[in-house]
Amino acid sequence: MWLLRFLEKLHFKFHKAFLFLFNNFFKDFFKVFKHFFKVKGFKLDVRGKVSVSGNAKKRHYAITYGELSLSKKLIRISFSKSIVPTSTGVLGVELVLTY
Repeated sequence: MWLLRFLEKLHFKFHKAFLFLFNNFFKDFFKVFKHFFKVKGFKLDVRGKVSVSGNAKKRHYAITYGELSLSKKLIRISFSKSIVPTSTGVLGVELVLTY
């Protein structure tokens, strides 16, 4: 996935800025993606040392749009979970698509 490779190569101080720009981009274009790809909901969840170094606490950053009910029977779910190695540790990235 291109997002994981990009976060791995990006300097750790710019992780949060990139996720902020990604959030703004997706906010503007989610309606287009929703109709073009027939996606009902999207969630990107990043956990770990996002934009911090040293002995800092872990952070949690989530981007959520659309319908993400995990209990409805008529909604199909595509789920992916990965680990991104960085210079300060690892980031856990979780992606959920509902269609």
